[in-house]
Amino acid sequence: MADKIAYIVTHGEYSNYEIHAVFSTWELAEAYIKTFKWDDDEGPEIEEWPIDKNSEGLKAGYAAFEVRISPGGDVSKCEVSEVDRGFGEPDGRIWNDSFKDFDGNYTFLIMARDAEHAIKIANERRAKLVAISLPKPTSQQEA
Repeated sequence: MADKIAYIVTHGEYSNYEIHAVFSTWELAEAYIKTFKWDDDEGPEIEEWPIDKNSEGLKAGYAAFEVRISPGGDVSKCEVSEVDRGFGEPDGRIWNDSFKDFDGNYTFLIMARDAEHAIKIANERRAKLVAISLPKPTSQQEA
């Protein structure tokens, strides 16, 4: 079954960013845009957002955790994440945001039941990355 998508008509940037309307099809969003005269040359954009993304994890009461772990498995950070970075993976457990910093530690953004569950998932993912010997980054990343 294909994921349902919301088509959101937006306009502006930063503090001037606005959502004007939400539609079930791209065609309706385009029709909406054509019905108005927009004040600038760029006009609005249509953004595509999945509906009920990671709903199974949310229904199960999962929380978003940030876990930092060394290649050897030592956990230096495991806490509820301060920001939504997009969830990512279809199973709702591991986001697309996972990286290795200059100290060789991995950071994972994970949906989990609790801290113990988050560490277990991070360790499974870490073991896979260590096995494929992910190279160190070439530019400084925020840790």
